[in-house]
Amino acid sequence: MSKANEQLIRDFMGCISTQGFAAAIRKYVSPDVIWWWIGRGEVQDRLSATGGKLERILEIGHGLR
Repeated sequence: MSKANEQLIRDFMGCISTQGFAAAIRKYVSPDVIWWWIGRGEVQDRLSATGGKLERILEIGHGLR
């Protein structure tokens, strides 16, 4: 992975941690992205709930590193 891509991911995850999932989506993600999670498939219709789960994972220390 290039250093630029690595930094982008770090910035995105940092934004989730400090400003929340919705803010990170607005700042870093294209509006036509297709969100997909293993075991759940496409999650566009549940993106708010999915974002809440991701925020809770980061809060309790299971963060993505």
